Amino acid sequence: MSAASDSAGALEPSAQLTNGSSVENAPSPGKDNSSVEPLYAVVIRLAVSIWNYVSSPEGALVTLAGIGLLFAYHYLIFSLREWWFNPDEYYTHGPLIPFLSAYIIWDRREAIKNAKGIETKLDKIIAWTAGILTLPWLFLALIASRTDMLSVLSFGIVIVAQLATVFLWGIRKAWYAAPGILYMFLGFPIGRGFLDKLTNPLQVMSTSSAFHLLKLAGLQPMQINANQLVIGDYSLYVAAACAGLGMSLSVFAFVVLFMLIGKLKWWGNAIMLITWMPLVIFINGIRIAMIGAVGNYFGDKAAGSFHDYSGYLSLLLMFYILMKLTRALGWE
Repeated sequence: MSAASDSAGALEPSAQLTNGSSVENAPSPGKDNSSVEPLYAVVIRLAVSIWNYVSSPEGALVTLAGIGLLFAYHYLIFSLREWWFNPDEYYTHGPLIPFLSAYIIWDRREAIKNAKGIETKLDKIIAWTAGILTLPWLFLALIASRTDMLSVLSFGIVIVAQLATVFLWGIRKAWYAAPGILYMFLGFPIGRGFLDKLTNPLQVMSTSSAFHLLKLAGLQPMQINANQLVIGDYSLYVAAACAGLGMSLSVFAFVVLFMLIGKLKWWGNAIMLITWMPLVIFINGIRIAMIGAVGNYFGDKAAGSFHDYSGYLSLLLMFYILMKLTRALGWE
């Protein structure tokens, strides 16, 4: 009797599932009944979040610090258009640097979040000391703006940003954010005179690399002087802009990026640094050799067109090579 009662009870749910109305009202497993949030609602919610942060004490301080930084370094910021977007300059990779810097900080977000902020009396002393130290740097920025001292401005804006981070977040959080902030050094014009001195040696090395690659390809080039090659009827002069200095700075920025986010061991970082310059000379030699080959087979106009976009192709190739190298050295 008890067993019969149990059997009836076990069959009852099955009977309910065979009921037409019950099956029809059951939600379909593949159907998503949630509605998609309209775009205007997302924008409004984002604007409200930004306003709430800006109106908070911490957000107000960050906003004021940002406005002060823009005011003090407005001359440098407006000058970046020439440095970043002139193809003959060394810093054409500059527009990427703020985004890569932000990514480095984002990659360290857990460490920054878990670090202690301004809690003890010593923390407050350090924070206020950092805030006070920004004042002479801001005053120096005003003088440097009037005397066109771009290296001083470039160095100062990064230092002020780091000091402001200590003032707002505390020394421990600022320590973990420091690699992303200091990474900004790679996007600002610092040491232009020193860089100019490196141009001629790079011209010679890149020309020599291209000469041997063309010879290996069987095109029988002739080297007229340290910076000029002749391939058939086409004469190729390796100008300062093609020496590879701008490319070397771009690749160095990529190397530092992968070292920071890859978290390699010391020997892995050493290999990355050792690989940097030979890779630049080799890839830039391939680029120059290909320009010469295009000029030889298709003429000056085709060589000029290839010259204009081959630099971007070279950077993409080197980015890919460095990414693969970082993974081989232990980046997970």
